[in-house]
Amino acid sequence: MGSPLAFTLPVPGRLGLRATALVHGWYQTPAFRWDEGAGALWRAERWRGDRGPRAVRVEQPGGPGGLLACAVHGEGLDEGDVAAAGRLVSLCLGFDHDLSGFEELAASYPPMEPAVRMGAGRWMRGSTLLEDVVKGICGTNVAWTQAVRMTERIATLAPEAPLPDDSGPPLRCWPTAEEIARAGVDFLVREGRLGYRAAYVDTLVRAVREGSVDPESLDAAARAGLPDEDLRRGLLAFPGIGPATAHYLMTLRGRCARLSVDSTTYDFTARAHFGGRRGSEAEIRAVYARFGAHANRVAWLEYWLHHCPASPLREARPPARG
Repeated sequence: MGSPLAFTLPVPGRLGLRATALVHGWYQTPAFRWDEGAGALWRAERWRGDRGPRAVRVEQPGGPGGLLACAVHGEGLDEGDVAAAGRLVSLCLGFDHDLSGFEELAASYPPMEPAVRMGAGRWMRGSTLLEDVVKGICGTNVAWTQAVRMTERIATLAPEAPLPDDSGPPLRCWPTAEEIARAGVDFLVREGRLGYRAAYVDTLVRAVREGSVDPESLDAAARAGLPDEDLRRGLLAFPGIGPATAHYLMTLRGRCARLSVDSTTYDFTARAHFGGRRGSEAEIRAVYARFGAHANRVAWLEYWLHHCPASPLREARPPARG
């Protein structure tokens, strides 16, 4: 492997790399890896197929709001790789998310104070909508640790991106629709252990391969300003995607007005807002209605910062609510 090419990226607002990378579980799944000791995010990606996969390393030495220090690793690197890596980092870290008014809102709702301090508020996503949809299917009705294992098994269908010797084992890219479809539903059931989800993933990737479904056109339209309801409708059309997962996938794209209400939401809001009583979906939505376009952003951050035992961003004590 040749010498890496280093570059820097300015960030929008007070974006914090650690808070953005660790705000939900994608950092535990291929093609990502988080190095807590170094405070570095790795991503394996293919954009120069003739020269092999690339690995991109991202750090933020100055903390939230500071420049990102990036390096791309691989064979036969040139300035085209730097440009592609910059676009990848900007996309995956949500540079285009609209956080207008979020800091002012956070100042009026004490549970959000650490979010501002950490530079949280954006969501890390995969490089394609197909990647996020498949991971969303794997995460439905299952413990998160099992979902991670499913994604790791699916990723064995893709090549590895070599990393420097001191950075751990090679990192898998995320497979294409063609690679997953070629493996077949039997692989997803027996090796991937997706259970009933295997049929959804297989149906989806075969439709993508055949051209009857195009997740990336929907993703491009979303970046170009597609209305929320049209994006929601497009996501719900994918096999295996229900309302909660659709709203989660919208949040990964900075569309946070619609709550993603699932069993976790019922559990944590019972403790946080209803004195131990399970609130109805309507009651939960009423709690967060005042946050408007930031409703799901606030709900998820409240859970991830104060109530999720496994969260690496969790604060020891939830502050009083406004």
